[in-house]
Amino acid sequence: MSLKTFILAELYKGGVAYGLELVRRFHAAGIVSWEGVTHGSVYRALARLAEEGLVARYGTGKRRRNRKFYAITKRGRRAFEDALSGELAEPRTYRNPLNIAVHCLRALPPPRAVALLELRRRRLADHEGLAAEVAREAGGGGRRSTYERLAAERILLKARAEIFFAASLAEYLRGTG
Repeated sequence: MSLKTFILAELYKGGVAYGLELVRRFHAAGIVSWEGVTHGSVYRALARLAEEGLVARYGTGKRRRNRKFYAITKRGRRAFEDALSGELAEPRTYRNPLNIAVHCLRALPPPRAVALLELRRRRLADHEGLAAEVAREAGGGGRRSTYERLAAERILLKARAEIFFAASLAEYLRGTG
């Protein structure tokens, strides 16, 4: 799911917001699988959404620190619902970039391929730890916490499966699997 879809979701459920507020909401959401979202990326996404007519931008003048507020348009609501529907309806099991990368590993000498798989395994282990922490923190209760916990647990299961896969492929390439 794209950052643009996240922004549309926040405006869909929360009405009007300004850019920095959306950045804060994004970081507060604790979406484990997205890292490196910056203020600039949020503002660029907002500009593209405004160009596409999916959000409307409103200036506030001097009273509110000259902030630009954004609201989702009718067209934006439809686009958000379509994006969410498409994301949930279409599993990405065969066009996953990881599958292409694994196929391309054959071009490398086995020691280099193993080194890359070990690097991925280490990074996934860090990701796994973060997902486990988010799942624990969201375990408190309430509807939002339940969504966050379940999403983090899904990411946790996926990370564990990929760690197993990377380790198994590395063993095979070493000739021990």
